[in-house]
Amino acid sequence: MTSKVAKKEGNQFKRLANYGEFQVYTHKKNGLTLLHYPKPGTGVVTSNITYKVGSVDERRGESGLAHMLEHMLFKPTKQDIKRKILGGAGMQFERETGATLNANTSYDRTTYYFSYPKHHLDTVLEIEANRMQDVVLSDKQFQPERGNVLSEFDMYNSDPYFALEVAMRTATFQSHAYDHEVIGFREDIEDYTTEKLQRFYEMYYQPNNATLMLIGDIDKNQALRLGEHYFGSKQNPVAVIHRESAREPVIAGPRQVTIQRPGTTNILAFGFMQAAFPSRDWYAASLALDILASGPESVLHKALVDTGLVSSLDHAVFKSAQPNMGLLFARLATGTTHAQVEVAIRSALQTVDQNTIKQLLKKEQTKLLTSKAFARSSSLGLAAELTEYVAADALATYNAYALDVAAITPKDIKQSIEQLFNPDSLTTGHYISV
Repeated sequence: MTSKVAKKEGNQFKRLANYGEFQVYTHKKNGLTLLHYPKPGTGVVTSNITYKVGSVDERRGESGLAHMLEHMLFKPTKQDIKRKILGGAGMQFERETGATLNANTSYDRTTYYFSYPKHHLDTVLEIEANRMQDVVLSDKQFQPERGNVLSEFDMYNSDPYFALEVAMRTATFQSHAYDHEVIGFREDIEDYTTEKLQRFYEMYYQPNNATLMLIGDIDKNQALRLGEHYFGSKQNPVAVIHRESAREPVIAGPRQVTIQRPGTTNILAFGFMQAAFPSRDWYAASLALDILASGPESVLHKALVDTGLVSSLDHAVFKSAQPNMGLLFARLATGTTHAQVEVAIRSALQTVDQNTIKQLLKKEQTKLLTSKAFARSSSLGLAAELTEYVAADALATYNAYALDVAAITPKDIKQSIEQLFNPDSLTTGHYISV
């Protein structure tokens, strides 16, 4: 089945860049970016729209607003209300077709995606175009959804790891808006109003702040025609998009936070400053953390888990557009103290040598390249990965990832470990059960 959009319909897109397997276009009038990635013969299309707005764009007292608005984008639009689709066209489409759809918010972007048989193209793009600017942010829809987000916050906050990260993030960042979790602070969520949401919506949900991806069984001409038909008439209501631009002061010394709660879980965490994605330093940090704490062969697993000091290790290096706080967590075994584990970690970090790193690096590089290959085997996986490059303004590096990963040397890993875990710039977190 072909699209109902006439083939003769013109478009106002011009090609911005050719990245081999995919091309990027920009709309001449409203600035919408369109990314077309053909996967012919699959019968499936993934459409993904990424708005360059996330928790980094939130003002003081409005933390979590980007995430709250993501929830509201599934509510009825003006067009839905006229058609009496009171549950929202997106959710009705999911119920009627079984297609895959969802959304998520991160530090630097919010993304919405559908994956479906290609004959649903028109329906999906109409839904996406309508909710770009026409969701009705009424109290009737907003108040219950805010209750849902508060329940979501309480669920997360009951997790010791989440609670510790929140405290460490606020201790690490003095000015930068990475100082809070994407979901925000509970007090700010309680103070949301439809007026705050509407202002945020009008500021960031406009075509010149969006990238529409059409990935799968769709050719270039059809992609451009559909982009023009559904999004070509969209306007940019705000001339200058507000961006939080505070520069983070240089960390002048170690910081420590402690959380005490009833329970049985005890955790030691290190928060370290990581490079922005997808730089060479980001890849080095990601591989370094895998070498240190990923699996039974890793350095810290042998030093801590095998010796009975801790029961598990976790780590995170974030795909953020600016330098962020990465994390290493160690869950203490019964009978051990935070001080014992901290001494053991620092000792292991100081004694790890390039020969040990060399033995583990090749395996971790292969694992990373394999996971990327799997992610890129489907239109949905492609969309998820491309979203992070779009958010970082780094599409030009997308095809170079294999070379970037392979170029990391044991010396790079050693230097990365020394830099990440410099005692003078670490934030240490203690979660203590009482």
